[in-house]
Amino acid sequence: MSTLRLVALSGFLVLQSAAGYGQARAVPKGQAKVKDTTEAEVPLICYFPPNCFKPANPGQLPLSITHARLVGKVFVKFTVDSTLTFRGMTVACARLKWKRTGKPYAPDCQHLTATQRRELSKLTFSLVRQLKMVPDPAASRSQCPSEMWTVPVTVR
Repeated sequence: MSTLRLVALSGFLVLQSAAGYGQARAVPKGQAKVKDTTEAEVPLICYFPPNCFKPANPGQLPLSITHARLVGKVFVKFTVDSTLTFRGMTVACARLKWKRTGKPYAPDCQHLTATQRRELSKLTFSLVRQLKMVPDPAASRSQCPSEMWTVPVTVR
């Protein structure tokens, strides 16, 4: 059994395993006494441990893109099914600021307009689709029909 620790990751409370994956909890960072960490330490968040799937090449994480006007993080949520297909890809949260003014891109990370979601989808989905997942040999196949994941994409 792996050791777990509680960390704060870009405003989310995450229960992290020694392997670097964790179960996400949508709790404001200020409401818990936790250890801050970076996305490099927790490159992917799995919502339902034990992890049925894992990245084929963890070296390709964390993901990042360059943008002329925005800087920050976009969190893309998706489900991996038993055929290793990504389904239901959505922008779960965006903690972005305008480079020029430093003002927030949206008033709240989870309350984005349809236009903002479309723009962020175009920027991030193709990058996330490049991730390759493989079944975790330690996981029980009977408990692994699908698994929900979130990946942070750094916008520079």
